[in-house]
Amino acid sequence: MPLLLPLLAFLFASLLVGGAALALSSGNATTIERRLAEVAGESMRPLDITPGLFAVLVLVEANPGLKQSDLARAVHLDRSTVVSVIDNLERRQLLERHAAANDRRSNALRLTSSGAALLRRLKQRVARHEKRLARGLDAGERATLVALLGRIFPEHR
Repeated sequence: MPLLLPLLAFLFASLLVGGAALALSSGNATTIERRLAEVAGESMRPLDITPGLFAVLVLVEANPGLKQSDLARAVHLDRSTVVSVIDNLERRQLLERHAAANDRRSNALRLTSSGAALLRRLKQRVARHEKRLARGLDAGERATLVALLGRIFPEHR
């Protein structure tokens, strides 16, 4: 089930970090958001990471040198909120800031070795949890789920 990890990481980020909601009828978006928070929390809570912080770590790992302003846009947060998120991760020695190569006025981000190690553990936990969530689906249904998630968020494939 490793194909789901990037899509679900984005889904967690858009629902939990940015506060976005899927446009579903009958108030289902709130129910889905609440359940995703529970599901994500079950995997990450023991490591003291929220789904939103997980999403930030995933984004920084995938984009070494990512500028703070680009991170803010990616997770749909204002710059001041992203600064507090980065401060938190930096205080925990999971992420570090450095001057951006092409613009010394901007901060670029990268994971520390501790951050990379924690993210590996988190990804393993999330993969195990995704496997449990999808245990009732056969291979064809899992492929359909991945395809449907890809259609919902085509820019994040």
